[in-house]
Amino acid sequence: MPYTKQLLYAPAAVILPGALTNNWQPIGNVLPHAASIEKFVNNSTVDIEISVDGVTMHDVCPAGGAFVFDDTANKAIDNVFTPKSTQYYVRTAQNANAIYFVMKYIRQI
Repeated sequence: MPYTKQLLYAPAAVILPGALTNNWQPIGNVLPHAASIEKFVNNSTVDIEISVDGVTMHDVCPAGGAFVFDDTANKAIDNVFTPKSTQYYVRTAQNANAIYFVMKYIRQI
């Protein structure tokens, strides 16, 4: 059976050391595709708060940590993704080191 889907990377986003404040800042641009897998990497010694609307804290990435949202893992339902054009925002109460965001998406072939 031939493969009908590919899991591809979109360009990674980064907020460099010293650029993060206690105000919500976008990390990268809006998602260019509906995301299947998203990963945040926090190279800081402080927790990073995450938002999808730039107003409400929705999640946190612990200091020195990383986490993955795998929208499609262990799902009985197809087509569960983070929508295209979603914008992630991050903030911290203290100065932070680099914060990275990576996403993968599925492309029909």
